[in-house]
Order: sequence, then structure tokens, then C-alpha cells
Amino acid sequence: MRDEFVRLDPAARDRIRELQIPGEADLYLKLTELFIDESERLMSQLRENLGSARAGALRDLAHKWKNNALAIGALRLGKLCQDLEAAALATSSGPSAPDIISAIGSEFRAVATLLKPGAKPNL
Repeated sequence: MRDEFVRLDPAARDRIRELQIPGEADLYLKLTELFIDESERLMSQLRENLGSARAGALRDLAHKWKNNALAIGALRLGKLCQDLEAAALATSSGPSAPDIISAIGSEFRAVATLLKPGAKPNL
């Protein structure tokens, strides 16, 4: 993965923090928890759809995860999801889809660790 795709963009966190309403629950924490939960579900669905030759489902899942990742600032993860989306569009199951899904899983685990409260940034 090229260096310009940081693992977790602090500008995205700052944009979310600007939306915080004083006295309300921590919006960034809530969104990161939702992102992690949704990402775990999407990873499971990607694996299920990989062997089924359902390129449309694979593409849709990759597209959804890409948007979620970019919104939370997970730029590398978003780029990998974009790569999977393109692979699914190119062929029925994407010849590189298994490798991309493996990379997505690894990157998601790294991002999830960084999103936990108290984690130190590792760009």
C-alpha cells in the first residue's frame, strides 16, 4: 500500500469532533464503535460472497465498506475496498479478490486497534 494512504487520518476525526454537541455522548467514540461492529459484519459477508461468484454482492459490500472507512478516516482500508470494488466490476469474482479481502482483513484489524479508546496514533 502506498504511503499517501495513511492508516487513520486525524482530519476525519477532527471533522467528526466538530459535530459534537456539548453534554452529549462522545460522537466520535459512538461512530467508531458502530464502524467496528459494521465492519465485522461486512468482513463476514465478503468472505461468504467470495466463493459464490456473486460479483454484484461483492462489489456492493466493498462499496459500502469503502464509504464507511473513508468517513471514519481509515484511508488505507478505504483504498483496499475501492480495489476490491474495481476487481468485482472487472470479472465475475475478481481474480485478485481473495488477496484483496485478506489485505482488507489485516488492515481492518490494525484500524480497529487504533480506534480503541486510549490507542496511540500510528499513521
